[in-house]
This record gives sequence, C-alpha cells and structure tokens, in this order.
Amino acid sequence: MTKPPSVIKFQATVYKVQTLVDNGLRLTLDLSEKELNTAKAMMECKMRGELLEIAAVPVTIKLTKVDNETKKETKRSGARVDRRRFAE
Repeated sequence: MTKPPSVIKFQATVYKVQTLVDNGLRLTLDLSEKELNTAKAMMECKMRGELLEIAAVPVTIKLTKVDNETKKETKRSGARVDRRRFAE
C-alpha cells in the first residue's frame, strides 16, 4: 500500500446527501470513470482510517446529454440513471 499524495484533487458531482440514524451525514460523490487514481488514493485513506480535510470549490462545467437512443432504452428499463456526462 502506497502513501497517497498530500493533496488528492479531483472533480465530482454530489449524488446524494443522507441523514444517518445518529444524525450524522453521509455524502455520496460521483467521479468520472477517468478518476481511477483518485479512487485508489481514497480507498487507501479508508484502509488506513485517515481523517480527511476536504475543501470543495464549485466550478462551472458544460454538461452534455447522452444520445436519444440511450435515453429511450433507459425509459423502457425503468432504471433511474443520471444521463449527464462531463464534456471533454
């Protein structure tokens, strides 16, 4: 297990905010599929039980819609899927 960099910087969207039974909060973030190194660094922090200091800075990005064929397929399946993608 390698030590992650002193700063783990990545872009994410907030997927969900939950209130827990003990009134704690749980945040779920969505990362791009290109963020494998970020996910690895975060998993290593979890395995070591490290406390993280997080700074979130909102950025303006352009979101694009997935093609119509994919949207039609999603409607038929009844799946609840976020159809936004980050523009490259």
